[in-house]
Amino acid sequence: MLRNKNFFKSKTFLLKLLFVVYLIFLTKIILFKYPLHMLNEAFKATNFEVIQQRIQTANLIPFITIQNYLRLFFDLKVAKINILANIFAFFPLGFLAPLTFEKFNKTVKILILALLISLFYETIQLFFGIGTFDIDDLILNIFGSILGFFIFRLCKFLFKFRPEN
Repeated sequence: MLRNKNFFKSKTFLLKLLFVVYLIFLTKIILFKYPLHMLNEAFKATNFEVIQQRIQTANLIPFITIQNYLRLFFDLKVAKINILANIFAFFPLGFLAPLTFEKFNKTVKILILALLISLFYETIQLFFGIGTFDIDDLILNIFGSILGFFIFRLCKFLFKFRPEN
């Protein structure tokens, strides 16, 4: 019996480790996608005026970027990559969070978690100039997380899957 408890504890540990590795990977692809010398220049150039300019160029109107991508048929590959990357980058969050932590068992909790994490990354990009703030990225990231959560729920239903503590 003691052996089974240790097995489940190690399984829980592995799930938490996987979740942390996922967050590290997410940070890498969102915040550290540029070479280090470019990041260093962006950090050096950050001051109040620069941040003010970045805020002025941020997209705060929902669905503008998505509409523009969908209208640009000549460059549809870029549109698909941007839209799908934003969705699929956050898909694992919606799947792994409830698998790893029981408290993330409701759609609204996943929505809030995805919103907070995505907003964190978008804000970092805004202030440090290592990307652009786009409300559509938030929308797509949240959609990806919710999609991941629904797939988690579907798997749980189909396989009577219950994560052990």
